[in-house]
Amino acid sequence: MRKIVSGIVLIASTVLFAQDSFNLQSLFYKAQGDTNQWNTSSGPRGVITGSDLDQDGRPEIFATDYANNGTVHAFEWYYGDTLVHVWSSATFTEYGTGTRWVQTGDTDGDGLGEVIFFSGYWQTDTTAGLYVYEWDGINDNGYGIVGTDGRMKPSWHRNLFTAYDDTLKYVRVEHFTVDDIDGDGRDEIIYAGNGSTNPNYGTKSTTHAAYSEDRFVIAGVSGDIGSSITPPVLNEEFAASPRDTDKDGVRENKFGGGSPQGAVVADTDGDGKKEAVCFAWNNLSCFIIEATGPDAYTQSDTGYKFTDIDDWTLAPTVADMNKDGKDEVYVGAFYKGIVYVVGDADGDATTFTTSEYAPIDSLASSWDATKNRGNVYALGAAASNNAFGDPAFFVGHGKGFSKYDLTGTDIFSSASYTRTTFSVDTLQTGGANKIAAGGSIDKDKFGEVVVAYQGVSDSIYVGTDSVRANPTRVFLRVMEWTGASSELAVRDIVLITPEDYKLSQNYPNPFNPTTTIEYTLPIASKITISIFNVMGQEVAQLIQNQDKPSGTYQVTWNGMDKNGNQVASGTYFYSMRFGNFTKTKQMTFMK
Repeated sequence: MRKIVSGIVLIASTVLFAQDSFNLQSLFYKAQGDTNQWNTSSGPRGVITGSDLDQDGRPEIFATDYANNGTVHAFEWYYGDTLVHVWSSATFTEYGTGTRWVQTGDTDGDGLGEVIFFSGYWQTDTTAGLYVYEWDGINDNGYGIVGTDGRMKPSWHRNLFTAYDDTLKYVRVEHFTVDDIDGDGRDEIIYAGNGSTNPNYGTKSTTHAAYSEDRFVIAGVSGDIGSSITPPVLNEEFAASPRDTDKDGVRENKFGGGSPQGAVVADTDGDGKKEAVCFAWNNLSCFIIEATGPDAYTQSDTGYKFTDIDDWTLAPTVADMNKDGKDEVYVGAFYKGIVYVVGDADGDATTFTTSEYAPIDSLASSWDATKNRGNVYALGAAASNNAFGDPAFFVGHGKGFSKYDLTGTDIFSSASYTRTTFSVDTLQTGGANKIAAGGSIDKDKFGEVVVAYQGVSDSIYVGTDSVRANPTRVFLRVMEWTGASSELAVRDIVLITPEDYKLSQNYPNPFNPTTTIEYTLPIASKITISIFNVMGQEVAQLIQNQDKPSGTYQVTWNGMDKNGNQVASGTYFYSMRFGNFTKTKQMTFMK
């Protein structure tokens, strides 16, 4: 167990007259030598919070591992200011690009929560596509299927290049939303499929005419994930291209054109029918798809380019800032640093007019004409209607984020919004590409903003190479809202990782007739200790899924297998499993 006393100071700069503040609740460092997460200097590209998929009363934080070949990690609050790394998905070295976003939901409608993400990019990558880890309904953090190596494998994988009746070459998903958008009792996956503009791809569908494989897809699942009797099927319920609106193979760019980047679900006109508000990388173009019934959808009459340069977003968000029962969508233009609002003015989401979107803030204070971008990038956005008093939304930028409150009445007027900016000191590296807002992992009355940093340096040297100001790397921050306050504080925190679970070498070794195995648990845990032969077959189980308090323990093995027979001389392995992590050591039995 490592107790980290942080010297990082939070700085709040206020625009207008906001008084909110955030306390640094939990700080996650990547320990040198820890091979379980973020093994390069890249870090997480996205983070979400607010779910309790395994129903253990401990909300989870899920964060992507952008450089570690598509891995997703889960953290839970344990007590006080303690986060525990409790789960990781499988790692595949074949991925062509890292995982950019993660969501939770129930796509097959069986009541078992799922961890959902996309990885990969290239058509030649057979491991690319959609990954679903479903909770097994029994075990704590039991998401997916236990593989032979002790790590969790996906409950379901679907290669997007063969999922539909299309010829696709590229599918890169930057952002997506999981929601029951059409009200059929099962969550759909609404994803921004950034593909190819080559007309030779995406042209062989029998269900719709040829059109660009740059498309937004609303996908539903039929069948039951994990079932061999009614296996799951990924169905394309609807697809739309910003390049080819009517799907006739001619690209008129009616919706603004561009590569899909982000999609969120909202009810902007308050009619009870949800919409997918879609953003593409072409001057931050936007259009709307409304669900009119189960598996039934209609597109907006037009779309718009918001900015005057080629621009895009990392993550839009949804909030009802004026509490009128109609959602607004907030999005930051990455290069321009401008924050936009999309709302309803005429009572019909599918009638999209120029009066239904507007810029409400500019984060950039200067412009670099040579690079055609501002000095501050607008990163991902997040929001909550109730976790921070009144509704609030947040936009990441640099090493921190800005909180927006509606203090006026006109949602389309910049004068109606108050911005408060929170940033960290200059020692932090990386950017807050995507953030999460609204959860409360410690289940108190205060909402939190979770910041994930991508592009984190290994260390920071001050003055000389022998003085390291940041010998470990900060990847996650959990910022707790304190309400009206002028004080910002940094508290000591404890982080529990798999490295804190100790499995000692058995003694004596080699041994005959008995040997002792010592292990240490940093927190109360449910563990299993098993013996395996060189073929990977379990020959004995010393502890089976037992709850143990924190502490150091010893267990003895007498060289007998599970049938009471003495094993043959040779090499054996003893393994300690906790959560979906396993530690293994080798030993020798000699007659």
